[in-house]
Amino acid sequence: MRYLCLICLLIWPTVASAEEYRGIFWNLESGDSDPQQLARQMTEKGKIDFWGFSEVENQRTLDILERALEKASPGIDYITKITEEGNEDRLALIYNSQRFTAVPYSGQAKVDDIGGQFFEVDEININGRIRPALGVELKSSTGAHFVLLVQHWKCCGGEGLPLREKQAIQLNAFAQRSPQLPLISGGDYNILFNRGGMRQTAFRELQDHWQYLSPRTRIGKSQHEFGSHSRGAILDGVFITHRPQDWTLRTTIMERKGLEEVNRGGEFQDNSRDSDHRPLLVVIECH
Repeated sequence: MRYLCLICLLIWPTVASAEEYRGIFWNLESGDSDPQQLARQMTEKGKIDFWGFSEVENQRTLDILERALEKASPGIDYITKITEEGNEDRLALIYNSQRFTAVPYSGQAKVDDIGGQFFEVDEININGRIRPALGVELKSSTGAHFVLLVQHWKCCGGEGLPLREKQAIQLNAFAQRSPQLPLISGGDYNILFNRGGMRQTAFRELQDHWQYLSPRTRIGKSQHEFGSHSRGAILDGVFITHRPQDWTLRTTIMERKGLEEVNRGGEFQDNSRDSDHRPLLVVIECH
């Protein structure tokens, strides 16, 4: 028993020192969803430290989401930013200022400062025809320090295939010119991860510098059969590079309503109030 107690004392500091951060990436289907409905669904997701959105229609939509979060979490100030480009399909980031402080981007990659320490990566916006990535460098009071990016890449086949390849090349270049900090990049890549997309050149390019975080269910079964889009495809993904050895990450596709992991396969019903994408949860444990 004495030896068992000694072992417990030795391992307890390691267990107790683990810090967890939770984020969600979500395509909100601008123009065919209700911001009030989306806001309600966001507040059902529990403690989320950062959000990365694609297809945000305008600043008004982002304001509705921010107010809902702050009403559901009294005393927490959420910091938000929406891209200046993208017409009615913009990108946005939200983070909990009690958990993170934004700092100036410390890398050598070319970025466009858009205020509040947020930046756009315009090289992702190939020939000005798509949209830039949106990013911010975050530090926590407990020592976590990383760059967060949200993406929305060119869709479909045809010209979409070579354009996504170019976007992947530019994202690799950004990673190479960034600090040796963890870089977390999530969003709608339009790569069809569960339908042959991993054979696309864009995905193969990303593998040179990034690790894809394949979503799993609680029982360990691959969620590639479930789909993050109403047509049954997985278009949304999370990648990391410069991953610390003491970080554990996992991703989970969530149902749009409530706090449940996805539990239905294939296609799901879309309507004019809900997004046609499911939220993608990423959990980061820093040991």
